[in-house]
Amino acid sequence: MTVAIALKPFDRDVKGKVTVADTKGRALGSKAYSARQGKAVSVKVRLNAATRRALSRGRSVKVKLTATVVNGRTTLSRRANATLRAQAR
Repeated sequence: MTVAIALKPFDRDVKGKVTVADTKGRALGSKAYSARQGKAVSVKVRLNAATRRALSRGRSVKVKLTATVVNGRTTLSRRANATLRAQAR
């Protein structure tokens, strides 16, 4: 199971990494990305087995999303909280 995380357009070409972690800070999955100037990007992060199993059993999982952008020597990161829920069948 993957989670799609949408990032807004950037003002220049960038590379970075999106990390999904639980509320205690343990990583549940991460994915590197690159984005062109002015283009929005959607990053699909594959979750670890334990989280996929929990979601398949109908549980919801609270997570912290961290998007890191590297541009030359500058590194920026932004965080957000979210709740993952099982897909409706």
